[in-house]
Amino acid sequence: AVAKLDRTNTDIFWSFGAAPVYGEAPTAQGIFWTNCIDVDPDKTGACMFMLTCRLNHNCIPNVRWTFDAKKQQIYTRAIRDIAQGEELFVTYKRPEPDGHGDEDMTLSKYLKEWFGFECLCGHCDEVWEAALAQHQAVAAAAAQQRPI
Repeated sequence: AVAKLDRTNTDIFWSFGAAPVYGEAPTAQGIFWTNCIDVDPDKTGACMFMLTCRLNHNCIPNVRWTFDAKKQQIYTRAIRDIAQGEELFVTYKRPEPDGHGDEDMTLSKYLKEWFGFECLCGHCDEVWEAALAQHQAVAAAAAQQRPI
């Protein structure tokens, strides 16, 4: 897919980083999997969006992204008031049990292994536990086919 990009987008793509888990030398696969966004509820599809994928992680984010499958567009929306000049942050957490196969993985370990950085915010473990509880509630509600 990278070969199909024009020169400008090819340069942008190769300017993204790749987590060490994908090897020492950057590869297209490593860059993609480090920076992609899951776009399907069943986690079978992922995309890179050259601007959205530049958003940095924070355990307490101020924006979140949503994907419109019909329009094939991603939207970044504020989830709290954001001061002028404040950096926009998403969370990279993925607490579902199939989120890279380790149910006992902490958020800080997950970020280090799959994204190549240590989060030093001090909120990682509490945010991870709350997100895991929320995911379990959503999964239980979906299994019963009722709104949350």
